[in-house]
Amino acid sequence: MQTEVLAISTAGTDAEVAMVRGKVVRSRWARNLLTFLMVFGPGLIVMEADNDAGAVSTYIQAGAQYGTRLLWLLLLLLPVTYFIQEMVVRLGIATGKGHAAMIYQRFGKWWGAFSLVDLQAVNFLTLVTEFAAIALAVSHMGISPYLGVPFATVGLVAMVVTGSYLRWERITVFLCLLDLVWMAMAFKLRPPFGGLAHSTLVPGVPEGGLSTSLMFLVIALVGTTIAPWQPFFQQSCIADKKLRFADLSGHAWTPSSAPSSPLRWQPAC
Repeated sequence: MQTEVLAISTAGTDAEVAMVRGKVVRSRWARNLLTFLMVFGPGLIVMEADNDAGAVSTYIQAGAQYGTRLLWLLLLLLPVTYFIQEMVVRLGIATGKGHAAMIYQRFGKWWGAFSLVDLQAVNFLTLVTEFAAIALAVSHMGISPYLGVPFATVGLVAMVVTGSYLRWERITVFLCLLDLVWMAMAFKLRPPFGGLAHSTLVPGVPEGGLSTSLMFLVIALVGTTIAPWQPFFQQSCIADKKLRFADLSGHAWTPSSAPSSPLRWQPAC
């Protein structure tokens, strides 16, 4: 990698554009890896952020009440999560704008303002559940919530306001990878994998049949699939990273010119 100043030749004259901080990547392997990491960050954050306090408590309640009998529902929700993320990524690439800006442009100021006010209200309620979970967690650790919750709040605010988005994204991706602990815990408990496969692939109603509590739990499980902030965050980040449709293919960041042509990689966002 090396840093260069980009110059564009137009109509026989050299027009020097503003210098952009970045690196010129000449290796095809490095190009593909950097592109994967650029897309990997926002996608992983959106995917893993659904495993928040509200979602985990919902999953725990489903397991405590019905065991693994509702795993087939989660399997049905997987395509929903995939297609929504795919749609948001393509919208960000095609428009080059965030979700809110696209709503403002397409539907006008009223709907744009409504979407943002609604987003703020739902995010506030989500934060209430998050800090309630923090209070519960520190209580189990023998720490007073009156100390643990303010400390966590200061830490989160400091992480957001005292650095670039790139640093925040790296920290958040690391925290997301901690969800692998759930997999280790599951294998340690040694569940009956045959029963898990049957509950996942064969839909069925738990014992006791349809009930009000079951319907509310199913609604809660569906509600944990997509959070309102996800399309706003992911589309804005995709647009800010200036990704292209070519980056969605297996030949990401492959220039249209000769293979030896360098690529300027800028750690955007």
